[in-house]
Amino acid sequence: QRPWSLWILFFLFNILIAAILPFILGRLVRIEIHVTDYFEVPVVADISSSDIERAEAAEPAYNNSELTWTIAPFSSRGSVPAPLAFAWGDDVVYFSEVGMSQLLPNGSGLGTFIESADISPSHSPQVQSVNAEINAAQGANSGSVLRWGIRINCAKIPDMHNNLMPVSKGGFTYLFTPRETLRLLFQGLDLSFPPTLERPLNFSSIVEIGDTLPVGLNHTTTAMGAQFSNNGVALSLKSTPLEMGQSSDFNGFLTVEHALIRLNDTFAPNGIFGIKGSAIADSSHHPTSIGYDAAVCVEVYEPYVLEAHNSSIASPVTRGIVEKASYLSDHTGVKEQLKGPRIIDPMVKRSLNSTGMTPIYIASHQNSVNQILKDNGRDLWYLVSFTNGTGPYGYTELSATYYAASRALADTTNALPYFVGSGLTVARQYPDKMYSSAKPSTLELILTIFSVFLLGLVSALFVPRLPLGLPRRGFDLFSWFFAFHTEELVAERSLNFGRNLDLRDIVDHSKDVRLYFPA
Repeated sequence: QRPWSLWILFFLFNILIAAILPFILGRLVRIEIHVTDYFEVPVVADISSSDIERAEAAEPAYNNSELTWTIAPFSSRGSVPAPLAFAWGDDVVYFSEVGMSQLLPNGSGLGTFIESADISPSHSPQVQSVNAEINAAQGANSGSVLRWGIRINCAKIPDMHNNLMPVSKGGFTYLFTPRETLRLLFQGLDLSFPPTLERPLNFSSIVEIGDTLPVGLNHTTTAMGAQFSNNGVALSLKSTPLEMGQSSDFNGFLTVEHALIRLNDTFAPNGIFGIKGSAIADSSHHPTSIGYDAAVCVEVYEPYVLEAHNSSIASPVTRGIVEKASYLSDHTGVKEQLKGPRIIDPMVKRSLNSTGMTPIYIASHQNSVNQILKDNGRDLWYLVSFTNGTGPYGYTELSATYYAASRALADTTNALPYFVGSGLTVARQYPDKMYSSAKPSTLELILTIFSVFLLGLVSALFVPRLPLGLPRRGFDLFSWFFAFHTEELVAERSLNFGRNLDLRDIVDHSKDVRLYFPA
């Protein structure tokens, strides 16, 4: 026999399940909001021809390593937009936040490349809708906007002894990347491997005359190489663009970038490096050496559709990614309806296109690189630690994951904001009125109903017995009387005792009944 305590706990569990069952069933219903009506409104989200001209004129300054020129943030905006990161499938996509000035009439982004703290709104063309309702709604509510986003994938250079020449006879450092390392990076970003990287590497275009290669370098499996000056800089970057926005098959920008770490192990007592150079004596005549490590990254700029909310009392907030696309389309499964006239002004673009934006990419990308180099260039021998260590001497080992996140955030802060200048694009503004539909989660609902049915079946079939072995059939009052009559505990039987009796009838039938228990 099972102890009564088990039955008590079991029925207490039943009571608990009965209490929380409405809560569970409520969570099995998926409520979806359907946004069906929208306005078309012009917002600043692209580059104009004048922006491209100014960026092209400033390009030599950004590429001059002696200047390390950067764009100062406009004081009228306080700072550059905040960086954002959203999960999209297996990737993390980085964006710059939508600025308030980009949603206002005659507004502009940082991509005008006007080096002045006092920017007049007249630099951006004004487009006023003939529909007064659209003009009134332009500064509020949620909407869909087009934005450029960044994905990045990095890996450490393997087998540094065979893929790195620390210092050549000509005073250069040479870094080489295996083809399979790059192939895995492209696969991680779901990008096709460029045919140019399948070809044998032309070493003469990288290595100076008279310099030698690492002894163990595999010439046939090497896809890329990078040359760095032996200048004592702790972090050096070498960017190789593969797509500059001009291809008809690819809308965006694609770059392979090498990062070389050269750090004196005096500043990294716990450092782990791919290779170390020859020992040199410091000022105290103690032996030290330069630790070398390297990473390679594949970075891609692509257009996305984002959901943004513009409040009348706060700055705009980007809520997430709607889809990966260069133009606005209807949401999947929802037929959206345009409310009001469609924008047909030729000054307002309907998509983001990288064609003709090469000067913008070069200027903004170099601005980001120069910002990183300036951050490390205050003292050439110091390095921002891309490791899991902390503290001034906490450098441990270069992490490709940490470096990828840092590199993406740097470009999100110092490059992406300049992809928005004075060009206008179409955005969708949704009114506050929304419709929703409820749909049960079929699998979860079936499992829940089956579990409840199974629990009820166990409760009904496995009923405990009363003391003295008396049967029980339930908790209701009728079951008690039925048990008493069945086991002949009632001295006098009532012939008209049935179900669904009122309390008054039960009292009339049972007030004089006497129970006896055999000794």
